[in-house]
Amino acid sequence: MEDKLRALLVKIEASDLTDEQKEKMLAVLVDELEALVQPVLLRYVDPEKLETLASDTSKVTVESYLDLMKGALTNAEAYKELQSVMEQLLVEYESVMKEGGLL
Repeated sequence: MEDKLRALLVKIEASDLTDEQKEKMLAVLVDELEALVQPVLLRYVDPEKLETLASDTSKVTVESYLDLMKGALTNAEAYKELQSVMEQLLVEYESVMKEGGLL
């Protein structure tokens, strides 16, 4: 996955697009990756911790959210699923960019 991401970033940087267009492409890619990652991680968070935060939102802080996500990342299945969905997104993203003549 990292190699695909790196290769895609190199292609975007080497393209004939303007800097503004490149920034927009990267922003879309980042947004899409974020949109995929959070739902996957949420499936692997500690249900008790999640219930505690959900039942008392005054306990929700950046730190408590990060703790939930870090806990999810300790699960090997979460990593496998993240890698799979991210690789799929990168392949689709590159394909769309090529079809649109952007890469």
